[in-house]
Amino acid sequence: MKEDSIKDLILNYEKERSLYKIEDSHKRQTFLVEEDNIKRLESLQAYLELQNARNSSLSNDDDSLRRNRKLAVGFKTKAVNIALKQFMDNWDNEIGLTPEIEVIRYKVANINKNYRVYLFEMDGQYHFVQHDNRGNELEHITGSESSIREKFESYRETEIRSGRPKN
Repeated sequence: MKEDSIKDLILNYEKERSLYKIEDSHKRQTFLVEEDNIKRLESLQAYLELQNARNSSLSNDDDSLRRNRKLAVGFKTKAVNIALKQFMDNWDNEIGLTPEIEVIRYKVANINKNYRVYLFEMDGQYHFVQHDNRGNELEHITGSESSIREKFESYRETEIRSGRPKN
């Protein structure tokens, strides 16, 4: 099986993304990236912009200019999404599939600490797991989807919002 080139991956990502509004399938996140990687990514994006400008003296192929101009638009988002997808696909192939896990962070009022509860299904069994603020498992039960979900949802009222406030 032939691996897709980076350019093919970007073009495929663009095709998939053009099927829907970006806010319907993407979520803004903040995470730390090494400065060297950011520098390289920004330089690559700038190079694509320079090389594929309408009247670029850096390229002598007008057809490729037209085709490649779109590559620079939203390039960092494309690069990060493609890299994350490849990382997750490799993880699934090497380590195994990761179950989809729901998490609620909630405040324990009498001790003013944040705990977490988790809900997931693995091998046909539904799991409820509770951790304290230090990552110690306090409770782990399995059961029917309805009973586990009911216990999990009971923590919603004390849930701590995470992320940026919505306008």
